Amino acid sequence: MDSVPGFHSLGLVHDSARQDCTVPANVCPPCGDGTGDVIKPCGPSVGVIVGAVVGSLAAVVILSVIVYFVCKRRSATEQQRHDDIRLPSISGHVSAVHPESQRSTVESVSRHDRNARPDAVVHKSNLRVREYPMEAIDVKKTLGSGEFGDVILVKVNDDDSVPFNAAAKKVKDNASREDVRALKRELELMKQLPRHDNVVELLGSSTYNGNPIILVEYLSLGDLYNYLVRKRKNYIQKSDMTISKEFAKFGWQIARGMEHISLNKFLHRDLAARNVLLSANKVCKISDFGLSRDVGPKEMYSTKSPGRLPIRCMSPEALFHNIYTTKNDVWAYGILLWEILTFGATPYPRLTTVHDVRNHVKSGRLMDKPEHCDEDIYNVMQECWKQNAEERPTFSKLVSKMEVILQRDTPNLRTYEFDEGLYVSITNESLEEKL
Repeated sequence: MDSVPGFHSLGLVHDSARQDCTVPANVCPPCGDGTGDVIKPCGPSVGVIVGAVVGSLAAVVILSVIVYFVCKRRSATEQQRHDDIRLPSISGHVSAVHPESQRSTVESVSRHDRNARPDAVVHKSNLRVREYPMEAIDVKKTLGSGEFGDVILVKVNDDDSVPFNAAAKKVKDNASREDVRALKRELELMKQLPRHDNVVELLGSSTYNGNPIILVEYLSLGDLYNYLVRKRKNYIQKSDMTISKEFAKFGWQIARGMEHISLNKFLHRDLAARNVLLSANKVCKISDFGLSRDVGPKEMYSTKSPGRLPIRCMSPEALFHNIYTTKNDVWAYGILLWEILTFGATPYPRLTTVHDVRNHVKSGRLMDKPEHCDEDIYNVMQECWKQNAEERPTFSKLVSKMEVILQRDTPNLRTYEFDEGLYVSITNESLEEKL
């Protein structure tokens, strides 16, 4: 009998007569003792085989389930770690700093602010920022120039990354050592602050003649103050509801950015419309950390050398005692709301000297409610201007208050009552005052 490939030809004994039969090669036939009686199988029984197969399958399933949940948990952790406080339906911005460059540990926000919202998280971060060679940076135009430094629009062309535009902040060529130290301090502070959709993003740094250059995201609409002044007449022609919604959204976004800053134990100390930048789709981002400080657990900063400070945005304790806490930033936030709702007017517009402003604040008087604004949003300002700092709301509370105003279906201002002559913008800076 011819054998079939893959099969064996085996001789089995039956009734003392030898017969050939063919069985599959992968089946082990029973072994005989030459008498025709089958003694026992020469391999494992069917039960053992089935048990082994079932056990193997069960092990694979269990291992797959374990791997799935581990990966899912790791993915969720990474998402929480790098999203910070994501703003739904506000910004489609994608971080230019790769996620793996940030090392963060999420902490319970209740340790920092018992009024913080459940979705707010605090990060302790050490952001690794790339330093680009000057050869990779092409200057496009000057965006702004101040007493101590310049801001320039540049394009960064590097072999290891996609070319991108950035705003480069640098000291002037004749800068003092203190100016250079201040810019270095600002860079180090920005490295410690995790990214957030309402805080201007640090993209990298460079060095020119030994002096640092800070590269941040470029926001095409510029600062909020100049935007409001520039668009004042356009705004007045829009419907009250449209303006109310947009201004409430500005206030909400700024509160979100400041909540993030304060929960991470930083003081801004110079919160004003001029230091809020606008993206092309009108997302507000806190910028300019030149006066900012990391206060850590003590949550307070004091200085004996105040220098030129934003007098019109300062709280009484900062103005008269040089003591700063996050509640000073809350006071400034109330001033900023007033700036927004008056289309970029200078705070205390009828007071033309620093002396007048100081006396006004010292007496406990507040700025009056703009005639064209509703009481509810002015009430938010008044809460920010409490003489007792402890009575002022946290930024988490302010976020909630602005959310309520944002969701209103009635306008909170009336442009037909806006008196442009009462709300002027002072552009000249005295030696004593930072406007």
